[in-house]
Amino acid sequence: RTSHRTYRCAFSHYICIRHESISGMDPQELLPICLDTGTNNEALRSNPNYTGIKTPRVRGEEYDSFVQELMDSVQTCWPYVFVQFEDFANQNAFRILDKFRHQYPCFNDDIQGTATIVLAGLLAAVRKKKKQSLKDETFLFFGAGEAATGIARLIVMGLTTWYGMDEAEARKRCLLVDSKGLVTSLRLDPDAKRPLEHHKKEFAHTINTSYDQKYVDKIKDGSATLVDVIKMIKPTAIIGTATQPGAFDQSIVEAMSDINEDPIIFALSNPTSKAECTFQDAFKWSKGKVIYASGSPFPPINDNGRFIYAAQANNAYVFPAIGHAAVLTKAKSLPDVLLLDMAKQLSELSSEEDLKVGKLFPSFSQIHEISISTIAGLCAGICSRNLAGNTGLVKLSKSEWAEHVRAKAFRGAE
Repeated sequence: RTSHRTYRCAFSHYICIRHESISGMDPQELLPICLDTGTNNEALRSNPNYTGIKTPRVRGEEYDSFVQELMDSVQTCWPYVFVQFEDFANQNAFRILDKFRHQYPCFNDDIQGTATIVLAGLLAAVRKKKKQSLKDETFLFFGAGEAATGIARLIVMGLTTWYGMDEAEARKRCLLVDSKGLVTSLRLDPDAKRPLEHHKKEFAHTINTSYDQKYVDKIKDGSATLVDVIKMIKPTAIIGTATQPGAFDQSIVEAMSDINEDPIIFALSNPTSKAECTFQDAFKWSKGKVIYASGSPFPPINDNGRFIYAAQANNAYVFPAIGHAAVLTKAKSLPDVLLLDMAKQLSELSSEEDLKVGKLFPSFSQIHEISISTIAGLCAGICSRNLAGNTGLVKLSKSEWAEHVRAKAFRGAE
């Protein structure tokens, strides 16, 4: 069996390949790095074939010092280096991103990449509904790890930035369910039976007094099911990130369909075997009403001679473009407002006809042209916000940036 460390090393190479093949970055400017901080798996440590460091996992101050040393070293070698974090555990991912994001142009794909593509999908879903805007939606997350809280944070930023909504009110539009139930203020007490981790606390809302009391009682005693939560808060969108296959069963989809004319159901967990529900089931149980997206591809449905498609929320629309834009502009930092710009741009690339058949994202077969457009938009945004270290290009328009990106794209041995 391939060891976890071997997989991580291979995965870091894969990410570099995606940067090259999608955004056109020169592979000589890409460096895959795998941080090995040991393992607590004794079976691996005693296995002679294990290629990782055979010591217990390093944590705390020593771990943080190790990451700090890496960041300082790459910045010394390459002053405008772009650093992409992948697969950091929840207890480290947010903390490390928050620590370095204002010092270096860095990006966590699991948090920010996922958030950007999902927000783009939600904006496209709202376009498909035609009756509402993002500020009229309520989002229920099944899962409360880095992906879910990253998406929720970006939604909140979008609501405050685009619509002038108060931040506290915007947060109330995002509700999280973790393995212990609905995240509420009742769980902020450190002595509570189900205390909260730090990254969930900003979404620990006070239970609304207008909710049906029978569901409130279930929330308080910890017996509420996901169906109970849906019937209580009446979300317009449910987003799965918990890697629990089948969690969105028929009762969930039907509850969402009873509440909403066009229920938004995003089953984002990868791979396909981990999806909260299949596209086929969601379509059948909602009687064709669902606006659906997944993390992995599903085949289209033939609906009386018309094919309906499952949108795939693929981070590859996002992270290669972010990285190339950061390198081209020598970005000093990458604030989340740039991700809002990118999500909005991506959401507008699908035509009205595409939306009618479920295509919330543009065809991945057009990814090179899509990337040129999104890179150009990001470069223009970086420059307009005085974040570019490459001052010689700051006055370029978006169309001029597109020409520059096209000219700089790596094309291999032509």
